[in-house]
Amino acid sequence: PRRRRAEPMAMTGFGPISDALLRECRPLRRPIHFVFLYCLALSSSFVGGLYLVPREYRRLPRNDVRQIKRRIVAVLTVAIAAALAYPPLFCRIGDGDGDGGE
Repeated sequence: PRRRRAEPMAMTGFGPISDALLRECRPLRRPIHFVFLYCLALSSSFVGGLYLVPREYRRLPRNDVRQIKRRIVAVLTVAIAAALAYPPLFCRIGDGDGDGGE
């Protein structure tokens, strides 16, 4: 019997799921109000992450190391959440039959 060819190394380093998303994300048509609400939620999340902070951080100056670290964590959290939310909301991932699901 013939041996199966080995799978190529991951393109992103985040594993086979993220690589499949990069190769197989086919855009879904979404109504403009859906896209608008997504953009509003995304921008609100960034602003909220920066400005809705616990009381102990509100009193710190903007250039304090703890304030800077907290802001970095807030921005990274929202960015990662946005990246994870995009495929299920806006992509048609392969359905296994190879015809693009249509």
